Amino acid sequence: MYCGSHRREAGFTLLEMIIAMTLLSILVTLLFASLKLAADSWQVGEAKIAQVNRKAVIYQFLKRNFAAIRPVPMLAVDGEAMENGMIVPVFQGYSMSLRFAAPMPLSAARKGLQIFDLIASGNDLLSLRVSLTPYYQSASQAQNSGQKEQTVILDNIRSISFKYYGVRSEMDAAQWNDSWGETELLPKLIKVTILLDDGSYWPDMVFPVLINAAPAPADNAAGNNGANNNTNGQ
Repeated sequence: MYCGSHRREAGFTLLEMIIAMTLLSILVTLLFASLKLAADSWQVGEAKIAQVNRKAVIYQFLKRNFAAIRPVPMLAVDGEAMENGMIVPVFQGYSMSLRFAAPMPLSAARKGLQIFDLIASGNDLLSLRVSLTPYYQSASQAQNSGQKEQTVILDNIRSISFKYYGVRSEMDAAQWNDSWGETELLPKLIKVTILLDDGSYWPDMVFPVLINAAPAPADNAAGNNGANNNTNGQ
């Protein structure tokens, strides 16, 4: 009688083992669910950070270069700033493309004044590309330089638009325009509206153009560093 009671106290019944295994499986399931939730949250957080970083890079790129826009003319093959008796400015703005001249920062490998071409193109989704061409005294030098660079700075764009605020002549009132050309004056503001394919929020970006004047004569905008120094003095 004593021996049988001792054997029952030394082990577990089948029902106790089933209950213990059930509780253990529940705890393991909850643990893995928590780990999966944490991993998914981490991935979502990293994706959000990547989106913010990408937008910040584009914003800083546009802000720096738009603020440094210079009013210089396009140069003909002979180095003159006149074409059929008229000055043709470098700055030409449209709804999905923009051309302007601005100096590169001192830390950049390229030096001096550069012509930026921002173009949005594509089929279902758009890509924003930028190409750089040195602002040479002669257009023939630029054609033979082979230094033009083109880079995609933003892709997966559903829509993009550039708008320009300012006066085209002293007689006009300042207003927003879908394009900017046929005037020697620069716009006062440039607004960029971008909608990405992922639908993430991106507010309109408005950048000031710090210099507003007629294009400088060709002899005041010749060569890389010379062009940069002379246009800064305007």
